[in-house]
Amino acid sequence: ASTALWKGWDDPTIVPLELENPSESLKGMQILPCSIFPHYDARWEALVKEKSPTLGHDCVMLRDGAGVLARPMMPPSLGSSKAAPSWDYAMLEPPEDYNPAVLNASPD
Repeated sequence: ASTALWKGWDDPTIVPLELENPSESLKGMQILPCSIFPHYDARWEALVKEKSPTLGHDCVMLRDGAGVLARPMMPPSLGSSKAAPSWDYAMLEPPEDYNPAVLNASPD
């Protein structure tokens, strides 16, 4: 969830951080084994390259209208081992005629 602060758009004081261990407050829901960088476009490329190595895990960049499918991939040599799986990410891109204004339009 720390990626939410990288752009400087969000005010982290809106929701107070845990004072004793602020990194705990930024873990998010941990649904995915990666961080998400939303609203990605070319202007954020340098910022993501600079900051993503500090995460210690993958950072998936999502353009507006895009999504990601994450699935665990157990290495065949481990079989039913309790080792943590690696992850495979598939990007779900919006159609070429994607228009976010249409999502907010009221039905006729």
